[in-house]
This record gives sequence, C-alpha cells and structure tokens, in this order.
Amino acid sequence: MWRWSVFLLCLQICAQELPLFEEGLWKEPAHEEESLSVLEYFELYRREPLCLPRATVRELSRLPGISVGIARQLLRYLQRYPHLTYAELGDSVGLTPEQLWVLQQATRLECSPPPGERGNLRSVTMLPLVPVVGKENLAGAFFRTQGWARVRWGWLYLGAAWDKDAGEPGVVDFFSGALQAEPFPGVRCLLGDYCVSLATGALLGGRGAFWGRSFSLGSFLRWETEITPWWSVWEDGFLRGGAVRWEWRVGAVQGVCLGWFSSTLRSGRIDTLGVVRSVVTDGIFATAQQRSLRCTFRERTDGVVTEVAWGGVRTAIGVLGVRYSHPLQTESRRQFLGRSGYLVSLALGWECAGGEGVGEVLRDARGYVGGQIALRYRRGNYHAVVALQYFPDSLRSPYGSAWGALVSNRCEVVVGIGWRTHGQHLQLYGDLFRAVAAVSPEPAPPYGSELGVRWGGAIGRGAQLWLQSRYRTWLESIPAEAGRRLVEKRLLSVRADVALQVLRRLRWRLRTEWKRELGLEPLAAYLALSGAEAGGRRWSASGWLGIYAVPSSALGVWVYEKVATGVPHLVFLVGYGSYAALWGQWQVSSRLRCEAAFRFLSRAYPAPLQLWGMPVSGRELRVASFAVEVLL
Repeated sequence: MWRWSVFLLCLQICAQELPLFEEGLWKEPAHEEESLSVLEYFELYRREPLCLPRATVRELSRLPGISVGIARQLLRYLQRYPHLTYAELGDSVGLTPEQLWVLQQATRLECSPPPGERGNLRSVTMLPLVPVVGKENLAGAFFRTQGWARVRWGWLYLGAAWDKDAGEPGVVDFFSGALQAEPFPGVRCLLGDYCVSLATGALLGGRGAFWGRSFSLGSFLRWETEITPWWSVWEDGFLRGGAVRWEWRVGAVQGVCLGWFSSTLRSGRIDTLGVVRSVVTDGIFATAQQRSLRCTFRERTDGVVTEVAWGGVRTAIGVLGVRYSHPLQTESRRQFLGRSGYLVSLALGWECAGGEGVGEVLRDARGYVGGQIALRYRRGNYHAVVALQYFPDSLRSPYGSAWGALVSNRCEVVVGIGWRTHGQHLQLYGDLFRAVAAVSPEPAPPYGSELGVRWGGAIGRGAQLWLQSRYRTWLESIPAEAGRRLVEKRLLSVRADVALQVLRRLRWRLRTEWKRELGLEPLAAYLALSGAEAGGRRWSASGWLGIYAVPSSALGVWVYEKVATGVPHLVFLVGYGSYAALWGQWQVSSRLRCEAAFRFLSRAYPAPLQLWGMPVSGRELRVASFAVEVLL
C-alpha cells in the first residue's frame, strides 16, 4: 500500500470535482455572420446553445447584458472550479437575474466533447486489478464497458449510449438512444429516451428542481421548461417514447408548449399477489435475484405543459398522467400509490426592479396538495433569499425517489444572504424544517435546523480559497426498552478547498473536510486530499492522493473522480484508509483522443471492500480505465 502511495505522491497531479452524471446535449458550432445584432445572436444561441466551459470571451460578450469583463470572470471561475452550477456562477460573479436568465437560455454547462463534422464515438473500458470473490458464478470476462455515439445529418441528431455488464457477454444491460429533429425554427421533436424539465421541478424534476439547503442562493430560483435527449448511461430519470417542443411568439407574448408520451419498463419489489411494494432500479450490476424482478411492470405516462411569458411574468401549467400495469401500494412516502391518475402543477415566476420570485403548487393523483415558493431581493453587491416548502406526508409522486426532485413529509423555511466585492464573496443561510406527520408512533414529529456559511475569494496572486461550514441539529427516532424514543443529534462539518497556480501549466490543489456528530456516541471523521493538475497543447493530466478516517457511514464523504472525459465516478469513503486517483489524456490527432485513469483505494477497517457489488479479496481496490474517442 505504501509503495503505491509513494509512487503516486511522486506523480502527484491532481483531479478536479465533476458533476454526478453526464447529460450533454451535443451541438455543432454555429456558423454566424459578424453582421448579426446582439438579439439575433441571442436567438441563434438559444437554438444552438454554447458549451459554456469551452466558450470564448468573444462568444459570451455577444449575449445581451454580458460584457467582456463579465465573460472573462465567468470563464476564470469555471477554469478554477469546473463543478460550479449556474446559480453558483451567478452568485460568484454577481449577475443580475436578467443576466443569469440570458446565460441559462443561451449556454449549456453539461456538454459533450466537441464533435467533428458529423459526430463522435467514445468507448470506455474499466478493468479490475484485484481478485474478486464470486465472479466465478458469472459468464465471461469480468470488466465493464461503456460507449457513446452521436451523429448529425442536417437538422437530425442521433445519439446513443450503452453499458455492458461484467458478467453477461454479448448482452447490452443498459441502452439509451434518442433521435432529435428540428425541422422548423422553434420546433423540436424527440423520439427515444429523453428528460423533461418543467418550471421549478416540483412535478417532473429535471434541471429546474428545488434542491434546498444549498450554498448557492440562486439555486432556489432555477426555472427551466425543456426537453433534452437522454444520451447517458445513468438508469434513473429518463422517459422513453416521443416528445415535441414548440416555442412561439405573438407580439410581446412568448411561450413554450411541450407534449410527450412515454412507455417505460420499471422494476421493483412485488409480493405474491402481484402488487408493487416499492419502485426501484436494481442497477447495472444487479444480482440474479434482483434481475428476476427487473422490468416486471410497465409505466405509461403522457403529459402537456404550457408556459407563457409576458414582460417580467411567466406562468406554466403542467398535467402528467400515469398508468401502471400493476397496482402500486408502495411503502415509501415519495412513491406513487394506485394504478393510474393525473398530477397537475401550476408555476409562476416574476421579475421586477431588484427582485424576483418563483412558486409552484402540485396536486397529486389523490387530490393532496403541496408546493414551494422562493423570493430574492438584490441591491448592489448584496442580495437576500427566502424559500418556503411544504409537501405533506400524503402527497405522492412517481418520480420522487428516482430524481430526488420531490421531497415528502416536510415543511421547511430557508433564509439566506449574500455579499460580494472585488473577487470576494460571502454567503450565509439558515434552515428550519419539520416533518408534517410523525414518522413513527411517537407523538412528537422530528424537526431540526441547519446553519451554513461559505466564503471564497483570491488570496494573494494566483491562489483561491473556499471555506464552508454547516451546523445541523435534528431529532431521530431510535429503539429503546419501552418502544422508541426521540434523541437530539448535532452534526458539524467544515470543508476547505485551496487552488494555487504554481506554474503556468501546473496548479496545486488541496481539499480537507472534517465532520463531527454529537449524540449518544460522539464521532468525528476527516478527509485530506492533495494533488495538482497540469496540461499542455496536446496532453493533460490530474490526480488525487490522500487519507481518510470515517468511523460511521452517517459521516461518509463523497469524492468525485474522472474516469474519462464526460464519465465521472462517485466514490463513497467510509472506514480508515487511503485514496488515490490518476487521470491522463493525450490528443493523438485532430480526430483521435486517448485517455487512461487509475484508482487506488485502501481500507484497513471495515473489510471487505466491494467492486460492482462483489467483495474484493484483500484490503485494497485497484481499477484501471481506458477510453478512446474518435471524431467522425
């Protein structure tokens, strides 16, 4: 183990944090004429969104309200912190609500590598480098292969993604594909797998979802009504069928109409009477018993959404119909009940001088109502946000568990303030939450609170520091001699991220995190990762190296590593051990790129480690990944 650590320390080239999954919408660079006006550029980019991480200052400065200075700040923040969201970018740079809306409409944060004239093809293979117990029961070689392919013919876009199981050769365990057509300006048609985003996300989730308790104050006001192809290997969160989006304008009034139909196979735990007790996704590397339950019932959905905007006011009405082939009597508060029904939502957004707000009310198939609202006021370098959320225990959604967009049994109030000047920004927030109904036989329902602070800015020349801390208190029901009792728990977490530009092409980074839980048995956990990232004209490399001590899964730490371009991998660290990850990329030619990654994880306790659901022989886990991308 220590030989690997010393070797990796000598090669210390550190990785960057990545989003949870790749949801890129491939767009060929537009060929514009320089004589176009700012508004014409804006309309052009709305049809052909820019890839924000790869955009130039000149391209961004063509957008309404985005000056050259703002464009440089946006790209500078994305270069240093590529995991930022739109809301975090807006808070960091100090964008007005109008500027943030323009940026969201004309660009995309999640985008695939730049394609060639007709498309691109990617293939990623992950190979275990340690013995695994139980693989002798599987057929074929024990490795995992993923692939993506995207092709364009005029106004037709075709994309596909697949993931092959390590134990079933010749079988594509997961396949996703979509055909997108834009035959007329403002009209988009999709056939295959796709995702629907509606307003704030209370009905369907998507990128407009209300996430709550975020260090980015602008995330409470995210709004998006859109359909996007599901060119991804992530199993949850997509619909399969057909969809149409029509964007129209009549004078000063503009609107968007969405319509879709989906017939998707789902899986779950079904009892002997054929009743679905829980809707789950078994995962790509499921056991034989789990696979026997896969795709045992069908979910049919259809929906219509209409959004109208006039001046600073916009409203959206959505109707979602759901029909299942088996009756659902799920035990989870987040999951749908019954066999069929309609869910309806009404959303409203408005903007005025110095302020903005969004709200949405949702009615489920049984007539229960919940909703959320968020308001923000901005003046100069200061802004404040208040958000309220109420989803009763009785409110159910078919997508609450899969996408995480809809919470359940929760009443919540969040208040936050932000301040920025000269490259420094500070954010504070407070959160009060309470369960609407008791989650156990106790008379008092659980409740709690959370306080958070975040500061970021430049330190000297070429250095950036981010500090964030959270303090959370809540009641938790635990077993006792006479039934159950409520116990108060407290959790304090502190995280610091440092980025230092050592050389022109070399950046050193440090991530430290400390957590402490106070209760019946006080526990503390820490994580320390260090590294650097470097790159040249045709190559780039990065990596992490560090140690962790996490005595409980309740204090577990998530780490993102880069397996290949657009292929992040999420690692949950618990126990005591060390962690390292290396990644490198080489541009062989203008149409060929090769990548390689290596992950090392050592854990002294608890044992054993697992790889793809199977125990590893020993206390070390080593996995290598190789990727090839060809531009067509």
